[in-house]
Amino acid sequence: SNYTLLYMKPWQEVSFEYTLKLPIRGHYHLGPVKMRVKDAFDLFYNERIEDSVHSFSVFPEIEILEDQVITSRAPKLLSGAMPLNVIGSGTEFYSLREFVPGDSLRSVNWKALAKKGKMMVNETVREDVMDVILIVDGREVSAVGGGKDTPLEMSCRGAATYAKQLLDERNNVALMVYGEDVERVDLDRGEHHLFKILTALSSISPKGNLKIEIVLKDMLPYIPSGSPIILFSSLDDDHTISEAFTNTISRGYTITTISPSSLDFEEKMKRIPAEPLLVARMERENMVSEIRSFGMDIGDWKADESVNTALHGG
Repeated sequence: SNYTLLYMKPWQEVSFEYTLKLPIRGHYHLGPVKMRVKDAFDLFYNERIEDSVHSFSVFPEIEILEDQVITSRAPKLLSGAMPLNVIGSGTEFYSLREFVPGDSLRSVNWKALAKKGKMMVNETVREDVMDVILIVDGREVSAVGGGKDTPLEMSCRGAATYAKQLLDERNNVALMVYGEDVERVDLDRGEHHLFKILTALSSISPKGNLKIEIVLKDMLPYIPSGSPIILFSSLDDDHTISEAFTNTISRGYTITTISPSSLDFEEKMKRIPAEPLLVARMERENMVSEIRSFGMDIGDWKADESVNTALHGG
């Protein structure tokens, strides 16, 4: 119940607390507070409204990923960043190789020289960060289902999980949300940036029907070359997908798609007869196969599965 009955003495102070269970992300407000003081016989009362309103946000659920999300072909050097399996300047030992003109004497392994009788140098693992772009489909069509069982809610959960891991690894992460228009959180890193991304994800409401081709065409000139792009979308009601992905790949970008299946929610709601639903599933399977034929990773994410399952769904 949202009310409490108190019996109080003059000047007495009483405190109490509520426990709220809010399974759906979003921004909420608590208040105003209405107070009534009744007489001893419960015949009359005086009422006062306290206009104090407390605002709070519910962020998408974040899961723990078991594997590294993605690697970039265009990493950036940053001291103390995550090591990638690329030979280069760093501190973690990778292998030994023979000395060639131009190698620094500081990299010579003198113990190996004494043992093998020829100059050997240490190779190290390069330490890099990536610029990663997360794109979330916030169109009206992404709201199929109800409550937290919609492609949009799954996409927000997936994007929050990926953002957390990528930022923990000290990468630069940007968030783009498209629906009626494109809203963005620019590239940055750190815990404060994660808060910005989670706040933006909590603010998404399904609207509009902007196509992914237009989104990528306008976005790519401002994305660092070679940056990985991770798209969270059910891929419904968009005939521009093939052309959009082809153009993006041809310009040197990689796209990983995590695609929550809206058909699972349609089946639960029983709004589509069995035969048309079967045809729709076949069409989706064909689309997923076509995207994979481009050499792209795509996770066919089923309802009630974890983000880790989607990661291995490609």
